Amino acid sequence: MVNFSLRQVRYFVTIAEQRSLSKAARCLGLSQSALTNSLSDLETELAHQLVVRSPKGVSLTAEGHKFLVSCHRIIEAVEDAGRTLRRDEPRRGELVIGVTPLLATYLLPSLLSRFAREQPGVSIRLREGRGPLLQQALSEGELDLLLSLQSAGAQMPQDAEPLLNSGWSLWLAPSHPLASRSEVSLDELAHQTLIRVEDEELERAQHKLWAGMPASVTEIRVTNIETARSLVAAGSGIALLPDFAFRPWSVDMQRLVAVPLRESAPALDVRLLKASARDAFWATEAFMALSRPLNMGLQAGNGAMAQR
Repeated sequence: MVNFSLRQVRYFVTIAEQRSLSKAARCLGLSQSALTNSLSDLETELAHQLVVRSPKGVSLTAEGHKFLVSCHRIIEAVEDAGRTLRRDEPRRGELVIGVTPLLATYLLPSLLSRFAREQPGVSIRLREGRGPLLQQALSEGELDLLLSLQSAGAQMPQDAEPLLNSGWSLWLAPSHPLASRSEVSLDELAHQTLIRVEDEELERAQHKLWAGMPASVTEIRVTNIETARSLVAAGSGIALLPDFAFRPWSVDMQRLVAVPLRESAPALDVRLLKASARDAFWATEAFMALSRPLNMGLQAGNGAMAQR
């Protein structure tokens, strides 16, 4: 009989989200050795390796992805069990959240699902749009919160809440010659067909990455990540995309894998910004607290790099 604790489950989720044992340890307030021991005990108990360690951090194995899905279900079940004992009438209100299309697709749904279970009396009104327009709306008090994607190191307000630091990886079909590699250099992409997603939110960081591409690379340009995912899975090319958007299956259930880059690439920071022009709202604080890295359960089986 497999025996592991809820604490180990939460620790593993944090490791998967942070993609780094040292970062996860800081989030959890633990020493790295204590967290490493907990992970090792968990892998021994499950009789499966859950993560692969590299100089750039950790990535999930296929078994790690499967276990992460179960971990989110376990945490949600425990939270639901606790809520059944609460008899208080839910607090009511409306929360207005600004979000760009990319984050609305890949990060917001899980956050909203969790928030709805925690605060069933709060209505959510979403405002999707371009980043600069949403920034202006936030400053003018039209939004309570803004979910924002920035290149790592970009200047952000002091009260911005960090949610996720996402790197980049190469997405490939499992049959691709580079799919079995532990990491890939940009130089090795010579004569490859790369699928490029023309997305405003990714453009600044993408520009730096594509500037280092070999001249012999050919491109297929698309307008959304799901098209790129399907083309990669079908073997029509490879793609260099953020880890937070990775899922190991296309819409037609063809498998794909992600391999880390050898070069250091500009990371992407996902942050929550709170309106300073609006009166303090308890639901704003509740949403931000739910979204913090320690509690976050963002995606079931995505956002970390899949292995063979």
